[in-house]
Amino acid sequence: MNGVSWFLAFAFCAWDGGHLPTELEWEYAAAGGDENRAYPWGNAYPDATRANYYESAVDPTMRVGSFPLGAARWGQYDMAGSMWEWTMDVFDESWYANGGASCSDCAYLSSWAGANRAKRGGSWAIPASFMKYAYGDVQPLRTANRSGDNWSGSEVGFRCARSL
Repeated sequence: MNGVSWFLAFAFCAWDGGHLPTELEWEYAAAGGDENRAYPWGNAYPDATRANYYESAVDPTMRVGSFPLGAARWGQYDMAGSMWEWTMDVFDESWYANGGASCSDCAYLSSWAGANRAKRGGSWAIPASFMKYAYGDVQPLRTANRSGDNWSGSEVGFRCARSL
């Protein structure tokens, strides 16, 4: 789904027996765990066979799995491009620098309902020129890329996580 607010994504995942992934859970899955991949499919630079981005398809409604060469380590599709994906966390640019990367099973939460929420994965509207050169300090489709706001337009979706 796209164009869904963080609150609706949170409620849907709870209703469906899951939860929005934390930023750490999302990145672990996208990076292939201990393989620490640059992109969900590995370390090869993005191209039109691996991800839905501006020059590859320019379509927010591509069927899930339309880019099988872009599958992540455990078979998850579309973790780069397609949609930015909501996570449980409130967005904080310095989260990793302030100890977020060293925590275990945690999320950065805030009691302020209007806080910007963290999004991961890039979107179908990112042009290749943004991928060729560093966008800030991270290339947009890399597994480490993160963004945050409350905008829920056609570039924003979600996936639910479940505990094993």
